[in-house]
Amino acid sequence: MQELSRRKIFKAIGVLASLPARISFADENLSGETALSLLVSNPRFSDWVQVLEFAGLTQYAETSRFTAFVPTNAAFGKYPNILDTLLKGRGTAFADSSVPIQFIRSHVGLDLHPLSEFAGRKATVTAVSGADITVDGTQTGTYRVTWQGLNGTAASAQIADTPLLASNAIIYAVDNVAAA
Repeated sequence: MQELSRRKIFKAIGVLASLPARISFADENLSGETALSLLVSNPRFSDWVQVLEFAGLTQYAETSRFTAFVPTNAAFGKYPNILDTLLKGRGTAFADSSVPIQFIRSHVGLDLHPLSEFAGRKATVTAVSGADITVDGTQTGTYRVTWQGLNGTAASAQIADTPLLASNAIIYAVDNVAAA
């Protein structure tokens, strides 16, 4: 019964109706879990979780409503120095977490933004950092995400999979990471 209610909610906000052929819907993606629970339980996002924990932002991943464009571990693996830079000083007293905080904030927009918002058009989500995250859904079955990297350059990625739907968030796995 609870599963059916969540399905109706996500259908109402346009998530189910807008999934392209390449990105398909699977029942196991509907969850009453918080975004933090989904991220922690999914080994593809362990690098992101490390950065989130070091930045001290885990409580927001449990309580805030947001949409996140989260690089997978494979995306971080393309640029191993980025993770090292983001976690620099971790484990030391009074470590500076401003870089990982800004990194997280550049990948997250407030409120829920389902795929239907991007299907067939370009749309912009304002990141918590204040920068724009542009999602181009003009190519059938492909969603390209562009955002401002911490070093001032634009980064681009594709949504790599079906979104994870948490009780408080929509999480899009992306296949690239902005340089830190």
